Amino acid sequence: MRVLVTGGCGFIGAHLVTHLVARGDHVVVLDDLSVGTRESLPVHDRLRVDIGSVEDARAVRAAGRDCDLVIHLAGIVGMELVAQKSECAYRVAVDGTECVLAETTAPAILVSSSCIYGTAGVCRESDPIEREEALAADGGSRGYASGKWELEAKARAARAAGRAVLVVRPFNVVGPGQTHRYGMVLPRFIRSALREEPLVIYDDGRQTRAFSFVEDFVHVLAKLATMPDAWSRCDNLINLGNPSATSILDLARTVLEATKSSSRLEHRPYHDVFPGRVDVTHRIPDTARTDQLLGPFAWTNLQEIVRATVASERSRS
Repeated sequence: MRVLVTGGCGFIGAHLVTHLVARGDHVVVLDDLSVGTRESLPVHDRLRVDIGSVEDARAVRAAGRDCDLVIHLAGIVGMELVAQKSECAYRVAVDGTECVLAETTAPAILVSSSCIYGTAGVCRESDPIEREEALAADGGSRGYASGKWELEAKARAARAAGRAVLVVRPFNVVGPGQTHRYGMVLPRFIRSALREEPLVIYDDGRQTRAFSFVEDFVHVLAKLATMPDAWSRCDNLINLGNPSATSILDLARTVLEATKSSSRLEHRPYHDVFPGRVDVTHRIPDTARTDQLLGPFAWTNLQEIVRATVASERSRS
């Protein structure tokens, strides 16, 4: 296929593009390099990189010309960056999605977020989600979660109008190449551990998350893109992530074990770091839909994820 990947120079995007090129696809990347780098991608005659914004209709139209599939990943990511640029995160999600849907015609996979569930524990695609819940997740002012809610609303409208659209909700995708700069917890812990600095944990660290290895994520995403059954559901939503729960405290301890670090654990109140926001206690995907489509998938366990990410970080130092 010929595939357009927006945000293809970012963390997930770079892994996805590498996977698609390796399986024989022709790939066009559209990225403004605000959080990604061209160096994260391979050099290949089946890969073209256009530098531009998903909010630029002309750039999207040129990148998407003659494509058989669009995978829309572009967005502002990371708790710290999202908190600093909440309006920008909202605008990129809303205006960028609108532009991608208006300026391309191929079947489109829109990448949403597990944050759309707000404070849910086990998250099911059939759970009704109101705009107010996304706004509350943003701390009362529109931002990343609200933008993803709007992205999904635009996906529903496009699907109702006859466009082939699939919405994927990722759950804490992690692995080699992810930066610590925007508040991502695993690279932040690894960086601190390798520097023998304290690992900062918000509140008591008993919050649980589902950490999904990026290589697994892009493999499943690319597989779903080729499956007619994934596109023919009565709705257009699929959770994509590891259904195994891990506490933030256990994640920190796993990092310390993998790095052989003597760093201490330092607890800080969440509201001191992110005032006006409420941390999510538990967020785990119900994966019944992906299991039905693909069969049970053996997601990489946390210890292996951490070891691979530590090894990658050490090789880059």
